[in-house]
Amino acid sequence: MGLLVVAGVVFGCFGVVLYEQDFSSSWPSAWDTASSSVSERWIAQGAYQVVARSPQFPTTGLLEGSAFYTGAIELNASQQSGTPHCSYGIVFGYVNEQSYLKFCITGDGYVELNQVVAGETKVLVGRRRCFVSHLGHEAVNRLRVEVDGRVCRFYVNGCRVMECLDLLIPCGEIGVVVATLQDDEVCVAFDDIRVHDPSVVATVSATGTP
Repeated sequence: MGLLVVAGVVFGCFGVVLYEQDFSSSWPSAWDTASSSVSERWIAQGAYQVVARSPQFPTTGLLEGSAFYTGAIELNASQQSGTPHCSYGIVFGYVNEQSYLKFCITGDGYVELNQVVAGETKVLVGRRRCFVSHLGHEAVNRLRVEVDGRVCRFYVNGCRVMECLDLLIPCGEIGVVVATLQDDEVCVAFDDIRVHDPSVVATVSATGTP
């Protein structure tokens, strides 16, 4: 299985859902909540709220105990405040703060794929214009990462925006990330998170979205 933490197994339109969370309750969940001078993470208003306050310190929020390496992750992301010069999205293959991958959209309409190796950011797919992203505060974007063997596909609002072959993805935790590129606090709300098993990828491909 792609995820070790399974909170009930249900069947949806894409196949088996191993995990889902809509944060309808503020009761503590497996998503980490903490605050510091440069970051903050909490559950409120039916979403996982993540704040980044410094360009030097991206904020990651993790589904603690997860162990994903294949399948699909999807979620809603909505910038609530702050500069459009920011990025936010999905973290996967998170081994520790020195090693993980992140697929992000930006507040000004781009997408990017990066890998953090030994604490340094390596650009896998540089920023490219994403014409299907919804811009502005409180605009909702549905992000999706599919890992299917040697192929990784990335979607924004149902449209494939990039594909990569032969990414070396370690088994690691999944989560979200928010980064501000200016000295301006940025808050992003994440909601309706789902993790699917590998059969999801074949189902989606069969519908004409390879």
